[in-house]
Amino acid sequence: MADASQSLLSLGYAGAIGLLIGLERGWTERSADDGHRVAGIRTFGILGLVGGAAALITGPIGVAIVLLSGIVLIVGYSRQTLASDGQSATGAIAGLLVLVLGALAASGEPVTALAGAAVAMFLLSSRQRLHKLVSDLSADEMRAAAEFAIVALVLFPLAPDRGMGPFDAINPHRVLFVVVLVSGISFAAYLAGHHISSSKGPMLTAAAGALVSSTAVTAALARRMRDSDDDEGGMLTSALLVASIVGGLRVLVLIAFLAPIAFANAAAAILPGLAVLATITVWAWDGKALSTKEWKPVGNPLELRAAIAFATIAMVASLGARLATSALGSSGPLVVFTATGLADVDAAVLAFSSLPAADQMMLAGPALAVPVAANMLLKAGITAIASRNRMGAKAALPLAGCAVLIIFAAAVIWFRA
Repeated sequence: MADASQSLLSLGYAGAIGLLIGLERGWTERSADDGHRVAGIRTFGILGLVGGAAALITGPIGVAIVLLSGIVLIVGYSRQTLASDGQSATGAIAGLLVLVLGALAASGEPVTALAGAAVAMFLLSSRQRLHKLVSDLSADEMRAAAEFAIVALVLFPLAPDRGMGPFDAINPHRVLFVVVLVSGISFAAYLAGHHISSSKGPMLTAAAGALVSSTAVTAALARRMRDSDDDEGGMLTSALLVASIVGGLRVLVLIAFLAPIAFANAAAAILPGLAVLATITVWAWDGKALSTKEWKPVGNPLELRAAIAFATIAMVASLGARLATSALGSSGPLVVFTATGLADVDAAVLAFSSLPAADQMMLAGPALAVPVAANMLLKAGITAIASRNRMGAKAALPLAGCAVLIIFAAAVIWFRA
């Protein structure tokens, strides 16, 4: 009885997979004339059941059922393609996938099969957006994506996962992991920013750009301030501060992922400063839209040169932190991380995560908050210098104040510890 119940449950999973993907296929072809649809929600539901039944019927008979169903499916779609002069093989591949996932669900892996069906449904329903995304990519962006694929899928898996070099300070596998993680998140934000009009959504544009590089966004907005009138001052200032807020929150997420042992103290030191920036952002925002002049705050983050530069900074910082610890004691890495934060806060976080757990506990908070403060001061200087006017100087003050508050909070945490 138990075996029969399990078999029925397995067939239920298989049928649900077919109905899930069939729902999308039926909706996509809802406008087709009767007789021109090869498979809809009912057919896909049956295909799921066929795959599940074939898995339950072990041996040659089960294999024959799957092969025969696949042949019927391919022939049907081939005839439709010839009749309609079409070239899409998506429907046939989706049907074959339902057969395979149905069989997988009945073979004892229902969760994996259902997850695969959900991902397939998402991809199928995103046809127009994905096609537009591909059409919007330039040749340089496509080449950069190919270079990134080599780093993520070839170099990263092959990199040795152990400490190397002096003090065993450099772990190539960990460095490349962070390169892939940061570049992937940055590229997703970069693509999202391409679909936001800077004239309609300057705050969103700045926020998306800050996920790639808040410093680059700050420089772009500061240059925009140089040629703008006072009517745009409130919006430009708010967008600039939003970029730093998003950049700070991004760093906290990275700390939580790479150095969770230091997250509580780092958040206690960084969040008060970000809260002040958020308050000033709301106060400065006047709700006015920018002119139609376009601006591109960040470049493609998948460029191989950017990945190499990040990895180099991170490795130098990791080695420098160990050398500073050896020469200056436990407070030595603070100098290294502060200097690293001026170039790349993410690299400072990665370097911190390479320290032994005992050192991370001792330095938790200040070692990661001070680089953020240093980066805030850098952006304040960039804003004042690049804008060359009173608008930029006024926008730089909150950034400098945020840095001072972060340093003060970090000092309190340091001396209390």
